[in-house]
Amino acid sequence: MIRTKRREHSTDGGTVIQFSVLGLVVFSVSLVVSAAIAVYTMDLNSRKSSDKNSKVVSSSTESHTNASASLSPWGDLITSDVLLDPPDEYLAFELENIKSELWRFPGLKADQVRAELERCGLSADQVRRAMELSQAETSSSETLIRPDDALVMSLSRAARAKLYEHLSLTDDNHYMR
Repeated sequence: MIRTKRREHSTDGGTVIQFSVLGLVVFSVSLVVSAAIAVYTMDLNSRKSSDKNSKVVSSSTESHTNASASLSPWGDLITSDVLLDPPDEYLAFELENIKSELWRFPGLKADQVRAELERCGLSADQVRRAMELSQAETSSSETLIRPDDALVMSLSRAARAKLYEHLSLTDDNHYMR
């Protein structure tokens, strides 16, 4: 009879897994096959989502511009503006640099500004308050009005819309652009 030697293994509380050569080959092949299946499934899912995204992108680009007959070899550049809020750290800077609202009427004298304010729908009392010496400055090239909060808040929606539309025509009226 053949005697086999028994090996003494020290486990020290750990787990010992032993494979035969055939078992090791089967285990390795099964790991490779399962990894290949996982990669194929993820690739298939990403292709489906990219097809959906390309349909959305192609429909949006067609609405903006017609595709040119010949595309450049590097493709088309599609841009879109993204408005971001400034960081909170900038708030203190903005609060220090708040300018009082200023209505600029370049090239108009005081009586022309009075007529323009009336045309925009301001009441006679609102026009009088706007043209007071403490709020209005007239020079040879323009008339400036520094309205107080009460005057601005007393404007009707229609009058404010007409007035701000007129003021937005001048680049100097920063808050009306």
